[in-house]
Amino acid sequence: MFNANTTPIRVLFLGDSHTHRGIKNRYLPDDFYNFASDSESLRETYLKLQYAHRKHPELQYIVLPFDYHMLSSYRERAFDLSRVIYYADVNELANVYGKPRLVLSIHALGYRYLPLLYNKNREMMILAEVRDILHLALGKKSQKSVDIDECGDPMVHVSRAHGGVWTKQTDSDRYNESKNRAAVHFTGNMVEPEMVDIMDRILAYCEQNDIKVIGITYPLTLEYQKMMDSYAVDSVMAVYDAKPSFHRFNYVHLYDDKQELFHDPDHLNSDGSVIFTGQVVRDIKSVIPAK
Repeated sequence: MFNANTTPIRVLFLGDSHTHRGIKNRYLPDDFYNFASDSESLRETYLKLQYAHRKHPELQYIVLPFDYHMLSSYRERAFDLSRVIYYADVNELANVYGKPRLVLSIHALGYRYLPLLYNKNREMMILAEVRDILHLALGKKSQKSVDIDECGDPMVHVSRAHGGVWTKQTDSDRYNESKNRAAVHFTGNMVEPEMVDIMDRILAYCEQNDIKVIGITYPLTLEYQKMMDSYAVDSVMAVYDAKPSFHRFNYVHLYDDKQELFHDPDHLNSDGSVIFTGQVVRDIKSVIPAK
C-alpha cells in the first residue's frame, strides 16, 4: 500500500483503471509508483497528488492519463469518497467537489463507518460471498469476483470464457462491447468545464511545486477506436494540446497489430500490462535525467 511505501518516489502514476490495471507496480523501478485507482476522476487525482506530495516531497514527476474520457460527463459525475476520505479532510473535499461541508461530512462518515450503505461496497461484499458460496457448494467460480490489487485496494475482477484475451471473443461480442463502452464514456459532454478547471488546478499545483507532468494516452482496441469516430473526441485532444506538460506519449495505436494483449475494449490484459509497463518505463527514462 502507498502508506507503507518508504522508498523515495521520483515518478508517480495517477489515474483511473487504464493506469491502475495497465501499469504494474511489481515491474516498475524502485523510484516509480502507481497510485491510480479504478474509476478515479481528476478530482480524486488532485487530492491524491497533494497527499502523495506531502508524504513524498522528493516527488519530481507525475504521470497523468490524457485519455479521451477523462474530461467527459462520465467522469464529471463520479462521486466516490470511499478512498479519498483517507487522503483529504472535509475542507479539501469541499474545495474540490463544490458540495456543502455538511453533505460531505455525512458521506465521509458513511463511507468510513457504514460502508455497506453504498452500492459499490455492497456489490463487492456480495461478489465475495457469492464466490465463496459457489465454490463451497457447487465447486463453481463466479464470473465476477473481488481481488486485492497491488496497493491493497479491492477491485472487481471479471473472469471471461476467453481467458481475458480480446481476440478470442466473437466479432459480434467485440463490436457490441466496444459500442456499449464508448456510449458509457462519451454520452453527454465530451469536455466538461469543471473537469478542465480541475486539470488546470493540477497543472498549477505541479508548476508551483516544481513537479513535471508527463501525459499518457493509453492503448485502445481497434473496435473501440472505430466507435470513437461517432463522437467529438478531437475536442478533448485539443484541450490537452493547449495545456503545458513536460512530455506526452500517445499509445492509442501501440498495439493495433497485437490485439491479443487486450482484456476488453479499453484495458490491457495481464500479459499486455506487463509488456506495456516495460514500454512506458523505457520511454519515461528516455526523457528524464538519470538519477
